[in-house]
Order: sequence, then structure tokens, then C-alpha cells
Amino acid sequence: GIEIVRNIRDNNWLQNVPWDNGLAGGDYQTAYSSTPAALFAYDGNPLLFDSTANLYGYDSGAATIYIRKISITDISANEIKVVSTVTWQSRQFSYNSSAEDRLLNWK
Repeated sequence: GIEIVRNIRDNNWLQNVPWDNGLAGGDYQTAYSSTPAALFAYDGNPLLFDSTANLYGYDSGAATIYIRKISITDISANEIKVVSTVTWQSRQFSYNSSAEDRLLNWK
């Protein structure tokens, strides 16, 4: 999730638009299969796994137990915090794993 947000930031620079265009604070979902990469409102749907493309997404594939939420928080005019959290349930236990990064307008 974080790498997709980073890709959006980098593509904004290449297209000469503001670095944080499309990266407003909020909760999102996205997939690498989106071209160009884009964020969509978080709805809590589980990821699908497309075994042909070997990618997780929301358009096609077999349902998985994984739910990914990408949260963006505005820190300043030149910094955002991105947290990607994956949750799943197995044998009546809930699990989650999160990664956090700060993306800057360093260009």
C-alpha cells in the first residue's frame, strides 16, 4: 500500500502537478492493477488474488481473507504519513500487520 502511494507521488512530479495531488488525508484502498495508480474510498472489502497476474486487487480473482486499509494523514504542506494495515481472521482470532512511512515533497 505504501509503495502505491509513493508511486502516485512520484508520478505527480513527472506530470508536473502538485506532489500530493490525489493524496488527501483519509482512508483508502488501491491495487497495483490500477493504471495509473489511484486511491479509492475504503469500503472494507477483502482483497482478491489474481493468480494469472500474480497480483492482489479488487477487480478479479479469488477472494482472500485479507483486508487492506491505507490511511493518509497530512503532517504539513510538505509531508504526509501513510499507514498500510492488513487485517485477517483465522481460527476465530483476528490479526493485523501495519507499516508506516512518511512521504515528503523533497523535489
